[in-house]
Amino acid sequence: MPELVFESGDSRYALSLDSGCNVFSWQCEGEELLYCPDGFPDVADGLFGGGNPLLFPSVGRTWDRTVPQPVADRYRLFGYDEPFSMPCHGYIGPGSWNTLDRSVAGDGVEARFEFEIAESTRRRFSPFDLGLRMTYQFGPRRLAMCAELTNRGDAPAPAAFGMHPYFCISTKPEIAVELPCTDRMDLDEELLIPNGISPLDSNVLTFAAGEGCDCGFVGPGSGEAVLRDSGAGRVLRIAGDANIDSYVVYSDTSDDFVCVEPWTRGCGQYEDLANDGWMERQNLIILAPGETRSVKISFAID
Repeated sequence: MPELVFESGDSRYALSLDSGCNVFSWQCEGEELLYCPDGFPDVADGLFGGGNPLLFPSVGRTWDRTVPQPVADRYRLFGYDEPFSMPCHGYIGPGSWNTLDRSVAGDGVEARFEFEIAESTRRRFSPFDLGLRMTYQFGPRRLAMCAELTNRGDAPAPAAFGMHPYFCISTKPEIAVELPCTDRMDLDEELLIPNGISPLDSNVLTFAAGEGCDCGFVGPGSGEAVLRDSGAGRVLRIAGDANIDSYVVYSDTSDDFVCVEPWTRGCGQYEDLANDGWMERQNLIILAPGETRSVKISFAID
């Protein structure tokens, strides 16, 4: 897998454009902080098996529930006769990335990349022409990222964005995840999309040995999630700007990783596009023609 390497102070980063502009390795003082399975990406579950995958222009699962039997990875848009496809977490996979520039920025390195997708391919997923540019600032012990979402069309366009970082851990009983959230997403047990929210008894998650997790949490917007790993002796901070209104925590039953995922609003909301008036609601980010929305997220280690 071709990779781009960035070094800053005690940190070394590796990024793969072929795997969705994925920062798949972050080593601090020689210790790996981002999990990838052996042989990544060939043995991974698509783009979402390790590193720090990008989610665009949707987050989470999409279902068409306008029919008696719900259809996965499909949605309908008001005013259109035929449905569109929308894979889980969006359509980064069929696209490609161009390097725009790379420069020294303070004590780190800054690099900018642009997402491209063939129009004929994009139209299978959406009639909306959305652009995405990523700016990465690779610094000592800190990775700062800015996603620029642009509506290049002539009509309002829905969008969502998120990240799916796989953080290495020591063991489950030695970690705790602190969330800047007040409520937990209630999920449809079959479709795994939100159908309500419930107040959190505690915003600190702990785990038993062998315990898995796939839960979403919402809050007032922005804030910082903290992953404390007493076994590894480190604290990781995941921060988002005011566009981030939810965090998803995911892990299988192993002790390999835990994902602490900052998302904009939009989880499970593409099905709302079938309804008249979706442009006036706040279920997704709605970009006016020509509008660009910047979403800023950072990871830092104490």
